[in-house]
Amino acid sequence: MLIDTYKNQLQLLKELGCNVPESYICPFCLQSFDDIKHLSLEDAPQEKLGGSKIALTCKGCNNGFGTTIDCHLINYITETEDKKLPNGLNRPFNFIDPATKQKFRGILRTKNKQMEIVLTPNNNDPKVLDKEWDELKDSKLLYAEMVTNPNKRIPQNIAAALLKNAYVILFSYFGYTFILNPFYDRFRSQMNNPEEMIIPEGLIAREGVFGTVKDGVYVCDETPLRGFFVTFTLTKRENHNYAVFIPSFSNGYEQAIERLREIGKGDIVKLHPVVKSDSFWNNKERIQKLIEWATSIDMPWD
Repeated sequence: MLIDTYKNQLQLLKELGCNVPESYICPFCLQSFDDIKHLSLEDAPQEKLGGSKIALTCKGCNNGFGTTIDCHLINYITETEDKKLPNGLNRPFNFIDPATKQKFRGILRTKNKQMEIVLTPNNNDPKVLDKEWDELKDSKLLYAEMVTNPNKRIPQNIAAALLKNAYVILFSYFGYTFILNPFYDRFRSQMNNPEEMIIPEGLIAREGVFGTVKDGVYVCDETPLRGFFVTFTLTKRENHNYAVFIPSFSNGYEQAIERLREIGKGDIVKLHPVVKSDSFWNNKERIQKLIEWATSIDMPWD
């Protein structure tokens, strides 16, 4: 079982002198659990954005993040694509007659390169709709604005969801070797409190900056970017490529921001791709080397 893999790694860390419990630890809240009924599989990226279940977390964190941050990212990607009026679109729009300034609520549908507007009395004032229906049908122009819920696509929550994806993916590669360190409390706090500026802006690369880099985890030995670049693709109808930088213990969050901005302008940084391996979880020597690398300022990645 997956929970046994987690427990076995914690035992190896304990043998290496780390102060960790023997029970499973949720990577988000760091609480210990003995009963698997309190746990659930975590998807990263979000399943609705093409991701798969790659880690085990407690149900409280899994369900909580789904409503506080994940839905914001899903809505953002969905609405970004829907604004392009793709084939198969079927969602609420507001339609405005430029001649009368009258607003109507309806559904915009696209199919086989044709567009259909559906207005019903249920969503509009029936008297107004009846009065203007004939003129509306013959109107050569209607302004259309997509109906969105700004409370369900807050930028800070979207950013927290992107950070969470990178955090879970990194955990799926290395397990507890890095994330139990208090250095990553800021990541955990940012996910739990997206409205606060706990981690400075700049760790998330603009969409497309790493578009030619395959999804995965990459290591950088270069100071001040000593740490991990986690790249992943969000998919609805289209692919949206993102990268998040997660610094190592020996690096600071703030020190990396300016260097990351240079990458955004086209600068190049040397990255080492990490091959996902069970040895990161069950080989004591490999785990020891990972700890040494994370705490070092100049040890090269092996």
